[in-house]
Amino acid sequence: MKKDPIKSFGIVGKLVLGLSARDLRYTKIEKPEKMIFIKEGDSLSEYGIEAKIIELPGHTKGSVGIDVAGKALITGDALDNWIFPSAGHLYSDLTALKKSAERIRGLGSRTLYYGHGKPTKNRFRDIPK
Repeated sequence: MKKDPIKSFGIVGKLVLGLSARDLRYTKIEKPEKMIFIKEGDSLSEYGIEAKIIELPGHTKGSVGIDVAGKALITGDALDNWIFPSAGHLYSDLTALKKSAERIRGLGSRTLYYGHGKPTKNRFRDIPK
């Protein structure tokens, strides 16, 4: 399977990418024993969670978020809050990342939980040009 290279924007993105690439060279990631595959609209109710999956590609092809009861959104790496809330600084597809950030913005009032950084209300800046 062909892997898309991860790219970055901004000084924060370049710094994070450089540090991550260095660390990942020496990290062994084991395959999980049990895997489930999720897609847009899947419910997590069978796991006791009132939430559904939303696809948020851009950081990587399979990136997803979890919309929890229409009140909170776990954004994964589609957004980050390293210094201030913004579109994720690392991406494999910048156009898809921008669409995912706009989609999140359009969800309205929710608390956002980032892959990196403290939670905030659904207001962020900096969708890369």
